[in-house]
Amino acid sequence: MYESETLELTGLITSIFGDSKETQEKVKQFLNLIAKTSRQTQAVSEGWMPIETAAKILGKSVSAIRQRLKHPKKPMPQGKVWKQHAKGHAISINLATYRKFM
Repeated sequence: MYESETLELTGLITSIFGDSKETQEKVKQFLNLIAKTSRQTQAVSEGWMPIETAAKILGKSVSAIRQRLKHPKKPMPQGKVWKQHAKGHAISINLATYRKFM
């Protein structure tokens, strides 16, 4: 969260609930929770995930991602970018690595 956003949110909350020490402490706890959740979301969105989830994050269709993974002239490396237990099983994508190979 950016400092200006933090100050704006702090100002909004204190204008609604007052400027007591208790309110200030609750605002700090709330902002810390937001920051923690944001870091966890970032970590999840960069690791291994189902191809359907990766497609939603990237704003692409599942078919487009499959085609890119297995493109005949420039396939993406299996095990680094994508993995599949066996043919016919679900494909998982490592989003951080996928973005590097784009």
